[in-house]
Amino acid sequence: METDPRFLRILHILAKGELVVMGEDERYCPFCSAGEYMAPDHEATHATDCPVALARELLRELGHPMKLYCLSLEIRYPERLAYIAPGWKQIEDFHIVQSMEEIDVKARIEQLLHSKNAIESRSVTLGYLRDM
Repeated sequence: METDPRFLRILHILAKGELVVMGEDERYCPFCSAGEYMAPDHEATHATDCPVALARELLRELGHPMKLYCLSLEIRYPERLAYIAPGWKQIEDFHIVQSMEEIDVKARIEQLLHSKNAIESRSVTLGYLRDM
């Protein structure tokens, strides 16, 4: 029996586990961990009855696991902001998606540069970490 693609789409959206951002490094799951901050690389474990965990479990069982990717790059600040990090600074940006093709690397680099007030990037890599 074929799984309805609409059902899979809903599960994929939920399984991404979009975190509520409270500060630069403070994020939490609005379903199970309000006030309990999670690591940016999604290492924290969701509660077993959390909709995010349930969606990921169902997708694994259906043969459509979500995957965790890491976009790593070095950024450089303009001279006026060099006090933040002189020279080049390594940053990591994590993505939970169904496939690598869902990550628009060029657009994401531009967003990261803009959000961090950086002027350029180098040493960009996108790597698969694990199934979620």
